[in-house]
This record gives sequence, structure tokens and C-alpha cells, in this order.
Amino acid sequence: MILADKIIYLRKKNGWSQEELAEMLNVSRQSVSKWESSGATPELNRIIEMSKIFSVSVDYLIKDEIEEVEYTGDADYENDDIRVTMEDANEFINLRQEASKKISLGVSLLIISPSILIFLLGIVEGKKFLMSENMAITIGVISLIIVAAIAIALFIISGLSLEKYEFLEREYFETEYGVANMAKEMESRYQPEFVNRMVIGITLCIVSAIPVLVVGIKDNPDPFNLFSAVALLLFIVSLGVNLIVKSSIIKETYEQLQQTGDFTVESKSKNKVLGPIIGMLWLSIVIIYFYYSFKTNNWQYSWIIFPVGGLITTLISSLASVFKSK
Repeated sequence: MILADKIIYLRKKNGWSQEELAEMLNVSRQSVSKWESSGATPELNRIIEMSKIFSVSVDYLIKDEIEEVEYTGDADYENDDIRVTMEDANEFINLRQEASKKISLGVSLLIISPSILIFLLGIVEGKKFLMSENMAITIGVISLIIVAAIAIALFIISGLSLEKYEFLEREYFETEYGVANMAKEMESRYQPEFVNRMVIGITLCIVSAIPVLVVGIKDNPDPFNLFSAVALLLFIVSLGVNLIVKSSIIKETYEQLQQTGDFTVESKSKNKVLGPIIGMLWLSIVIIYFYYSFKTNNWQYSWIIFPVGGLITTLISSLASVFKSK
């Protein structure tokens, strides 16, 4: 392992950003970036300072043949035995790319799951065909449950396929020489596609409201047209969210291997506490959705519970991040 990789490894293991390490060494962030990319070599006095900051020997830093960390301090380091090889990294990337398709499809299916019910209720309200409200609700709810079941099955299949690499999201690990650089290069190549997909996805989510606005602007709009517009809204949103989720998962794959972004040591520590809370919150949201829907039969409106729940979840996560940083 060369000096550049050792600096990256030790910095991330301590949960420090390049800016934080630069401040400790009284250098610029660009200097640290050049050291980590092998674009420049730190002076000897900087290496000595880093050995003190990281509590490792100078020999470990400057001698490439020394792979095992030689600690000089009493700091508590965990998971030194977890090492990701190049073979592991390639397998993980392939599995995540396949999982991104299933997970994004599952999310889209959940979004459009009430569409058939909403459309059938529009038929009933608009008196387009001879169909009772009870029949419409029965067929719509059955279709909703089937579509939701397919979505959940996709989530379970994806989760099982990635179970082997769950530690990448929760624990700190070492990487074999070249793994982090490979992930960084792949992320750099994917960045333009990621930006394009995010722009298209967000745009679709924004314009999805147009059908409802067009129908709703009329005086006494036809109920069938209004309900159909809501169903179309959900379909367009599902397309936009599909792009957002798929591209985000792929980008997160490269971040996990580099342990950057939301997968630094500090973020992983936070997620160990926040993860179960978010899980319980979403379970509560699902229970509230079905309880309210079955109790009131307002299936055409109850889907709003999910986006509201998403906003609440995002708010809680953001507040937790701010509280931890404070």
C-alpha cells in the first residue's frame, strides 16, 4: 500500500474530511487532495506530523511494503480484519447495479399502486360505466395489494442478494490497493449521467402536477377526468422517482467503496442509531395508511400519506444530522 492510500485509509478511519486533516497539519485542502491522489508527496516534517495525528509509526507511512498498521498510540481501532478485495468490489458493483433496477421498479410500483383504484373510482363518480362503488373499491384494493406485494418481493430479493455486503454500509473496512481509486474513477465517469438522470427525474416530478391543474382549472370538472388526472400524476411521478432512485443507488455504490459522502465513519455511526428509528417510522406510516384507507374508504386521497411521511422522515434525518454536528 502506497503512502497516498495509507493517508486516505487513516483519515477515513478517524472520520475526518480532507479539510479537517488539512487544518490539523496547517496546510490547504488541495495539498491533502494531491497527497491522496499521488499528485504530490508530503514533506518529511508533514509525514512526521501525520504519524503523530494518526498514532502510527513513520515507517508504516513511508514504507510501501509495510501493509499492517503500526500503531503507536492507545486509540481504539475496530474492524481491522475487514478487507475488501478488487474481486469483492467488482462483485458488489455488479450486484448493486442489478439491485438498483429492482429497487427503483419496486418504488415505482408502490407509487402507482393506488392508480387503478383511483381510476375505477373516477369511472364510478363520472358514471362512465355501470359499476358500483363497492365493486370499484374491491377491484382497486386487490390490485393495490398485488402491486404492493410485487414491490415488496423486489425489495426482499434485492436485500438478500446484497446481504453479503451489508457491512459496507454499516462498518469501517480496509480496501485492497487500487479499489478506492477504481471506485473514484467510476464515480467520476458516472457523474454526468447521474446529473442528467436527476434533472430529468426531478423535472418529471414537477411537471406531473400539470394534468391535475389543467383539469382542475375548469369549473365543475368531470370527476372521471379529475380522477384520471390524479392517476396520471402518480404514473409520471413514478417515472421520475425511478430515475432518481436508480441513479442514486449507483452513485452510493461508489461512495460506499470509498467511504465518502453518506458513508464516512461519522455517518455510519449516526445511521446505526437513526436507521432503526426510520424503519419504525415507515412501518407506522404504512399502518396509518391502511388503517385510514379501510376505515374511511377515501383511497383516492389516502395516498398523500406517503409523500407526507417522506417529508417527515427527511426532516427527522436532517435534524438528527444537525444535532449530531452540534
